[in-house]
Amino acid sequence: MIKACFIFITVIILSQVSHSQTYFNNEYKNDSIVYNNGAAIYPLKDSSGYITTGIVTTNESSYIGLFRLDINGDTIWTKVFGKYLFYQNGGLGKLISIGDTNFVFAGIMFTDSITHSSDSALIALYKFDIDGNFLWEKYFGDSNKKTYGNDIQQTLDNGFIITGWTTGWGNFSSNSSFLLKVDSLGNEQWHKVYASSNQRAAYSVDLTNDGYILSGTYYSSIATKQDINVIRTDSLGNIIWNKVYGTPEDDNYGYVVRYGNTNDYIVTATIDVTPGNILADFQAYIAKIDGSGNIIWDDTLGIIQNGIHDAFSSNAIILPDGSIITIGGTNYSSTGDGDDAWLAKYDGNGNFLWQRIFDKYGANNVNYFWDVQHTLDGGFVMCGDLTNVSVPEQNLWVVKVDSMGCEIPNCTVGVEDELNLNEVLVYPNPSNGIINIDQSQSNTTFLLIDITGKEMLRKKLTTNYTTLDISSFPKGIYFYQTLNNYNRSSGKLIIH
Repeated sequence: MIKACFIFITVIILSQVSHSQTYFNNEYKNDSIVYNNGAAIYPLKDSSGYITTGIVTTNESSYIGLFRLDINGDTIWTKVFGKYLFYQNGGLGKLISIGDTNFVFAGIMFTDSITHSSDSALIALYKFDIDGNFLWEKYFGDSNKKTYGNDIQQTLDNGFIITGWTTGWGNFSSNSSFLLKVDSLGNEQWHKVYASSNQRAAYSVDLTNDGYILSGTYYSSIATKQDINVIRTDSLGNIIWNKVYGTPEDDNYGYVVRYGNTNDYIVTATIDVTPGNILADFQAYIAKIDGSGNIIWDDTLGIIQNGIHDAFSSNAIILPDGSIITIGGTNYSSTGDGDDAWLAKYDGNGNFLWQRIFDKYGANNVNYFWDVQHTLDGGFVMCGDLTNVSVPEQNLWVVKVDSMGCEIPNCTVGVEDELNLNEVLVYPNPSNGIINIDQSQSNTTFLLIDITGKEMLRKKLTTNYTTLDISSFPKGIYFYQTLNNYNRSSGKLIIH
């Protein structure tokens, strides 16, 4: 009897947990601010909400903005910090938690106060508490040089490792990647510059079992061709190996993260798949490499087609089950100069599971995600920025979704997305393998996904009424998604 009661109570608790997901899709702005850009976000460990950072720009200067949000995405407080007439840049930077109540943010301060240009820049390192009170600030780099802090991680000795690129610190090339090690109070312990005859820039750093690994881009020649560059070092920043990845064309923006507690790493980047063009058809690229830099598997998530672009824009995150979450952008369902924000999931073997596309205002608006975090309820929270050309304005943007990347509950089992403006009918359902798609908008992308999350079919629909033959697929339960500039819907489809 006791065992039966325990099972019953456990079922109730699990049921409550499974329905405790929160959802929101919010923008943050201020009347005195020209525009906001998102940079980074961190879920608070007590589940009370989030800390997010970004750039807030006035007519005089650009500052780093700090926002405390509650669990529903509502603003608790906003603080703006930085030096007047010195441009602070949070759009290239990283926020990390160093305990239950303190945080460290690494970014950039442009020091040319006369022209407001980026002719000279320093790494800006800030420590603050959960109430937004600043505990200390530090700056690193040479005067009249550029030193950008792009990523930061806490080290085992409670200090920090920072990476980015610099034209200073004795560097004689146009720019070079670096590692900067500081102690827990932000005091420099050492730095290493990875110079070459050509340009090199790092965007990402993580810890290894015996040192560090950083990733970015490297110009393989004086021409405009770039490669993905990954460097592994020992604990003092000395190079163990230095490798490049990608295509013979122009590849860009490499990010790296350790794959759990293993000696493997996940690299996300952008590669050009069209010979002879410079980022004419660039695709998102993901790879798993071992401790020696050898590729275990890799994949390009995209369709090689002129004018179709997608790109990963940040470090991946590794979930407890070994699956991988990535963010980026794509213009696959956009028109004009618009871009959609993008969330995608892989398993640990490189199999694509699902993707979600976010385009809040449609048309040729621009939507970007710059950071993603796993939340305590099993979902994800993304920070970025978006435009609304009808206003016009650009705002910091935070989206909270569930474990399937849905903005509303059960979006993969037939519940229409709350952003839908027009109905899409897929029938008959159940089907013998022939389905009709009836919609008020043309130029729609139709995706068919099996129950494991594998994409089985992707079809561009150019008319309002389409008949598809899917009888070659095994009988069973599938999910479908339709995407266009005005409408996003999803549902369950049965083939019998």
